[in-house]
Amino acid sequence: MAIHTFAAIYIGSYEVSLRIFEISARKNIRKIDYIRSRIELGRDAYSRGVIGYELVEALCDTLEQFTKIMKEYQVDGYEAYAAAALRDVSNELFILDQIRIRTGLTVHVLSNSEHRFISYKSVAMRSEFEEMIKTGAAVVDVGGGTTGISILKDGKVIFTADEPTGGTHMTLVLAGSLGCSFEEAERIKKDPKQEMLVFPVVKPVIEKMAAIVARFIQGYDVDVIYVVGGACSFKKFESVFEKETGVKTIKPKEPLLVTPLGIAMNCNKQ
Repeated sequence: MAIHTFAAIYIGSYEVSLRIFEISARKNIRKIDYIRSRIELGRDAYSRGVIGYELVEALCDTLEQFTKIMKEYQVDGYEAYAAAALRDVSNELFILDQIRIRTGLTVHVLSNSEHRFISYKSVAMRSEFEEMIKTGAAVVDVGGGTTGISILKDGKVIFTADEPTGGTHMTLVLAGSLGCSFEEAERIKKDPKQEMLVFPVVKPVIEKMAAIVARFIQGYDVDVIYVVGGACSFKKFESVFEKETGVKTIKPKEPLLVTPLGIAMNCNKQ
């Protein structure tokens, strides 16, 4: 049975990741490695609208290391995607050109709709998902700068929307509460050991996200909400959503894995 090795690179707002997958002839996907590096592109992207030279250098250095790892695994193919952190900056083309020159990688910058589709592909792997979307379901992708929602019924996407509220807003609220820098607040937010301190502070932001989703799903038959993305990693995130929306809310075991897995699945279907 032929097995192909595939690499999925995702450039997020605060983290750059590489996932290595094995894809069998029967289209089964197995995760075999995960490497990530913290690069705060969103720090510049959302405050200045341009990513500074030092961060561009750090990004290229990390991607160079990723290409070496890909060679070690002898990958048959790869896809490299970036989302809002590159899409919303004025020097996007310069950064993509630098990546191509330094690493040989071609990075595709996802539109909002493409990002939602990638998330949907990954969530669709859940055994109960096909049954759920026959009646109605929503996929909510909580990113660094935005919260995206897709409503599905009868196997089709019938509504999509984006709101400018995400993980960055949690960090800003936390920084204000603790009286620290944005960078320090982001570090604290992502430290699982600090969750008991952080969650009560950022809970109002999560409630706002849930209220936005509740507003969007009004008038639609939505029986379940799937929440994905790094910003929903808090243990009680889905319970807040469920309380605010009144709709059963499910979070995958690894919410950060959703985009890389969706990239692999997208390649697998091509």
